[in-house]
Amino acid sequence: MSSAPWRPPSREPEPPRPSRPPRDAREPEPRPIHTYAWSLREAMLGAASRAPFFQGFTLKRTRELPNEVEVFPILAAYLIDGALGPESTGNHGELVFATTPRIGFSIGIINNDPDAMDTILDEGLMALMNALWTNPYVTNMIDTYDPIRGEGNPDNARFESIPRHLWRHQPATVGAKSETPVGQLVYEVSLFWRWAFGPRIEDDLLEIDFRTAMGWPHHDQVQQVHMPMKFMRPKKETENG
Repeated sequence: MSSAPWRPPSREPEPPRPSRPPRDAREPEPRPIHTYAWSLREAMLGAASRAPFFQGFTLKRTRELPNEVEVFPILAAYLIDGALGPESTGNHGELVFATTPRIGFSIGIINNDPDAMDTILDEGLMALMNALWTNPYVTNMIDTYDPIRGEGNPDNARFESIPRHLWRHQPATVGAKSETPVGQLVYEVSLFWRWAFGPRIEDDLLEIDFRTAMGWPHHDQVQQVHMPMKFMRPKKETENG
């Protein structure tokens, strides 16, 4: 037996990771142009499509099965609906909605063997759930930026919890004469987050005029104070004129 000390196997150096694009902290966060439901659908479909099981699958964003046999197998992600309600008691601050949209996923395969079809669809369900719920960036509640891919969820869309999810088998047929049996597994996920619509202040606070107004009975014994305060515009604005 060799007495040489154990050494870990050599590893190829990792390729350099793309750095996060710089952003001026003084700039406000841009307004999202899509709902978080849409952004999360896009992020989750992308995460699922990178799983080894779904390599070679056709990606779709509608629940309807295509009639062309050539496009199978398919992986689809689509928006179903969304329920919004008050986050708490009214008149207690900015508008915040308790939001619970549903996102549907569909795995469609063609196989003439019912037992094999059932097995493959079950493997697909586990591959989908692992791709979504073990992803540390898609599920991050603070920052979804993935340094390996150099991007995060669109609009940094996040969710707080999954109140409910269900799956079901949904057999179908496709083809010109509906003669081709298709195995379809549908996975529907309800996501929850608080959707805030706080006021967006477009102008700068440049001046405050502070005056005291001590009233009766001590108004003649107290010297009133008048203190105007002026503030400079941010340096970046003054440099740009």
